[in-house]
Amino acid sequence: MFLQEHARRELASRLERLKVAERKDATAMEASKSRANLRAELARVEAALHRIDEGVWGTCGHCGRPIPQQRLMERPETDRCVDCLGLDS
Repeated sequence: MFLQEHARRELASRLERLKVAERKDATAMEASKSRANLRAELARVEAALHRIDEGVWGTCGHCGRPIPQQRLMERPETDRCVDCLGLDS
């Protein structure tokens, strides 16, 4: 439960920072590239928050095994265990 609440706070904070960064202007080429990266990260963070709400956060979306706590602490937005990282959904 502590890990889940820690992840929720971290992800919500990151989500706010990403939304602020997305609104800032840059040069057209940089903005396009950075916006694409920001949108991808936003999607990962929002998906992780949704998994927390659904009660499936911390479970690998590919194999269904628990994701190790250390990985979740380092990358709370992850939906894959290390063994399944390179595998397609």
